[in-house]
Amino acid sequence: MNKLIPVVCAVLSMPLAVHAEGWSGSAELGFSNTSGNSRDTSLNTRFDLLHENAVWTHEFFGDAYYAKSDGEKTAERLALGYKPKRILTDRSYLFGTLRYERDRFSDILARWTVLGGYGHTLYRSDAAVLDAEIGAGMRQTRYDENPDDLDRNEPVLYVGGRYGWDISESARFTQDVRVEYGPDNTWTESVTALRLKVTDRVSAKISHTIRHNSDLEGSRGKKVDQITGVNLVYGF
Repeated sequence: MNKLIPVVCAVLSMPLAVHAEGWSGSAELGFSNTSGNSRDTSLNTRFDLLHENAVWTHEFFGDAYYAKSDGEKTAERLALGYKPKRILTDRSYLFGTLRYERDRFSDILARWTVLGGYGHTLYRSDAAVLDAEIGAGMRQTRYDENPDDLDRNEPVLYVGGRYGWDISESARFTQDVRVEYGPDNTWTESVTALRLKVTDRVSAKISHTIRHNSDLEGSRGKKVDQITGVNLVYGF
């Protein structure tokens, strides 16, 4: 958990650091601790920073998750990324993605992914928007067990989408999906979230994340990880 402390501190300090320079975004944090017959601790945090003009959009994002049960670490994940977009029309854009991931309980010591592609808004109304993306790139993965023997470089095909729906003035539903297909492994992630506004800047967020690794048996012997979180979100 010590490795995640700097990430948490950075997330909490970002609103003050970027607001003065005209950036927008959000920082969120969720923590739980139980004691008694069992002692469980979990921590998850995330940030999104966005800067946009008529031609370009620049997004920086990251998340971290840590869990411990009865003194034994059960999860440790970190992801950081940057995604620029070049606006073509009011409904289409070109994008690139650079992402770093580390997930010790999926045996991933380090994973770098570089993508480029095309995005299009399939549907837009006053309350809802649906975007779809397709692209390709390269992925390099260094695995935790025998890293020298399992260092892989592979091409990947990417398909993703995002749906956002303003249910009311104080409630917003989002669904994000990404699939990265490679010859050695297919990585799928689905994030479903409901965000409820408490004040103009503070919200409560309930989310459920599903991650699937097609060909990699993690240290817990499962290809699917699921995380349900309740976070406090500060928007700026």
